[in-house]
Amino acid sequence: MSKKKKIVWVDLYTESIPAEVYPGADKIWPVMGKYLQDIAREDTELSVKFLKRSPYYVASSYVELLNNIEIVDAVIEAEREGADAVIIGCAGDPALRQARETVNIPVIGLLESSMHIAATLGHKFAVVVPWEKLLPEVDEIIRRYGMQDLAISNRPARSFNVSFESFEEQITNPRKQEIPAFETEALKCIADGAEVIIPACAYLGPGMVLAGYRKVGDTEVPVIDITSAGVKMAEAMVELRELTGLSTSKHRFYRMPVSQELLDKYRAPFYARAVSSGSTD
Repeated sequence: MSKKKKIVWVDLYTESIPAEVYPGADKIWPVMGKYLQDIAREDTELSVKFLKRSPYYVASSYVELLNNIEIVDAVIEAEREGADAVIIGCAGDPALRQARETVNIPVIGLLESSMHIAATLGHKFAVVVPWEKLLPEVDEIIRRYGMQDLAISNRPARSFNVSFESFEEQITNPRKQEIPAFETEALKCIADGAEVIIPACAYLGPGMVLAGYRKVGDTEVPVIDITSAGVKMAEAMVELRELTGLSTSKHRFYRMPVSQELLDKYRAPFYARAVSSGSTD
């Protein structure tokens, strides 16, 4: 019997989220946790690593910068604890490049994975985000990943603006507000040439799947759940590594220019606890 693949979902926040930040956030993980287990293969051991601290509001570039330090720290810990791959649990793929530089295991971005899958499903795709503030970031991500020619040319990213007061309904009850608002924008994307739609939220995709929403309205345009895409990409990358030795290139861009010992030394001042190669205490 082959050993289980150890895949870690590094979440964007701490396990407990203050109610003043996202009301109803405590209702998300009972649903999300079960969903992750249900979509993983039987030979996958999928666990969740929450951040030790978080400024929470990642729709701010500055606050996201603070959060990214915690994400990379969690990725490093996951590798040292024996993870075979890590998934960064946010549609914006925060700290993806930095995390890949610091570890040797595959680090999976949800939006990156979904865009590549979208390219196999239709001629052009579009991304629909839950908040307008995220549009410039997603536009930049599309360019960074070199996906401009595979996305629709006219505004490849659109928004439908979810209220923070209904944050948890993205996964617990998306048909109430999120799906109708999403569909309005998705249909506009289809009119502009999109044949695949990516809802860019790690919670909304699962909510749509659980609600039975697989295609946009009465069209034949598929909707990609970025969470499932990320989990399946992680499983595939682990298996490819086992079978063929495929791994992240450390030739140039993802090469860490200092030793592990020096990296730990440089990281230490950013944390209240000591950092060491042999311990995660």
